Amino acid sequence: MQENKNNFLKFLKLYIGIAIFIYIVVVGMYFFNFKEYGLSPNQGVWGTFGDFVGGTLNPIFAMMSFIALLSTIKLQSEELALTREELEKSSKALMEQSDSFKIQNDSIKQQNFENTFFKMIDLHNQIVNNLVLTQKQAVYSSVPQKYKINNINVNLIDNKDYLSKKVIARLLEIFTVFCKSRYGRQIDELYNNFHNEYQEIIGHYYGNIYQILKLIDTSNIEDKKRYSSLYRAQFSVAEIELLAYHCLSKVAVEKFKPLIEKYQFLEHIDKKTVLDEVINLYDKNAFGEKIVS
Repeated sequence: MQENKNNFLKFLKLYIGIAIFIYIVVVGMYFFNFKEYGLSPNQGVWGTFGDFVGGTLNPIFAMMSFIALLSTIKLQSEELALTREELEKSSKALMEQSDSFKIQNDSIKQQNFENTFFKMIDLHNQIVNNLVLTQKQAVYSSVPQKYKINNINVNLIDNKDYLSKKVIARLLEIFTVFCKSRYGRQIDELYNNFHNEYQEIIGHYYGNIYQILKLIDTSNIEDKKRYSSLYRAQFSVAEIELLAYHCLSKVAVEKFKPLIEKYQFLEHIDKKTVLDEVINLYDKNAFGEKIVS
């Protein structure tokens, strides 16, 4: 842009110089052709000189005006081209800056997600470590008479207290035995009764699992399956199996079960230890490609 201005100033100086030169030539021509008259007061002499000058200079001035017009157009074109180039550079710089901000923003979102995600996993592990099933709680007290085997509660007191993951394993044993005497009742109805009995122990546990999967699902991050797999790695076999039953219950079937299916959370489950009825109630995607036959 500055170079064009400098060129224009040079052209203007040249143009003025030519005009001065022509003025000198005109004055010189007058004295050359009419020197015997000097600066004549005779209007006829000046009229003759004017016709001569007009006939000589008009084409020259017309040509100079045309050249000046072309030069102006060229200068404007160059300025427009430079302006366009500057705008393109500015646009490119803004796009690069925007991309940089987007990358930075995505990175911040990813970091925020991971901070929340791993804190919730820590909370999950704390919840598991704090699980307790006492001898008294191990009695399935609310089971009606028809859900007993040989008139004895299906989850007998074994004079033990259970802690951490062993609580889930024990509850799975209790529910499995209970299922064997269900008298035609549907698996989801059986688990509803089971959950009502033990919800004070496992309600918070399953609530946190759902919230973590919901966090993964609703966050604007890439490779969500990777994070769900990292989370699933925290679970024991018994936890996965009891989770499969839990997500068929009325408290989980609508929102929790679809997340289990979407993120293949029952992958690696052992089909031999889970009722076929349960397998059939899930979308095949829940088991991925690695269900154990």
